[in-house]
Amino acid sequence: MTPQADLDSQAAGSAAVDVRRENALADLADVVLSVARKIHAQTSEASDAIPLTPLEALAMQHIDRRPGLTSSEFAAELSLKSSNASAALRELERKGLIRRDPDPADRRTVRVTATARASENLLRVRHTWASLLSDIPADADRLATTTELLRSAERQLSERRYSRSSTH
Repeated sequence: MTPQADLDSQAAGSAAVDVRRENALADLADVVLSVARKIHAQTSEASDAIPLTPLEALAMQHIDRRPGLTSSEFAAELSLKSSNASAALRELERKGLIRRDPDPADRRTVRVTATARASENLLRVRHTWASLLSDIPADADRLATTTELLRSAERQLSERRYSRSSTH
């Protein structure tokens, strides 16, 4: 085989690997979205937790991870229009899941935090999720590895979105 033919063969093999990886990543995204929809639907049916829309659930997850964030940080970090962010926060406040308190250092700024009721609700939801997924044939280590892979994807997507929005 000539050196050029060898390089062409390697390039073709590399392209095939890239296509396989691209398809595997797309399949992963497809399965994640499908599982998320099913978990959301079945959580509402199987839990005595306060029902949340997908956006409200995402918002609560974010607020739980970042207590004390401002309304504008909330909107920016979730890539929401301020009107949609405000509507979601109003509904979560109406359900008793968040508090909006003035910042002691700047009374014009409002800080968002989860309430004790939100913590109780999260425990109910997490118990329901564990129950819904209990038949998955994987031990705790394999589940932790899979979770870390998905968290890595989440971080990468968040960083990509943040870097794009800060350059525009």
